[in-house]
Amino acid sequence: MRIIAAIALVSGFSCGLILDGQVFDHAVFGLGSGVVATACAFVLSRKYRMTGKPRTGARVMVCLGLVLVAICLLSLPTAYRSQEKFNQRLLQIRQTHQQ
Repeated sequence: MRIIAAIALVSGFSCGLILDGQVFDHAVFGLGSGVVATACAFVLSRKYRMTGKPRTGARVMVCLGLVLVAICLLSLPTAYRSQEKFNQRLLQIRQTHQQ
């Protein structure tokens, strides 16, 4: 569970760094990764609670997952508008070059 949560966090946060114009798609992927990371870390925290192990790492992963979800949710409307503009410009450029 810890590995899955860590991979989901890394992929979710790094997805926002890809600069290919598809910002909305990356935000949706980051949202999914954040949900997966939060769920896995929450389950891990509950498991550690039963065994008596320290839960600090799991709690940090839960917080990071929630931060990732919040960032992605807040950026969705702006990301959608900018991706639509980008796709329209790209389509216009392709049409002008084909003529």
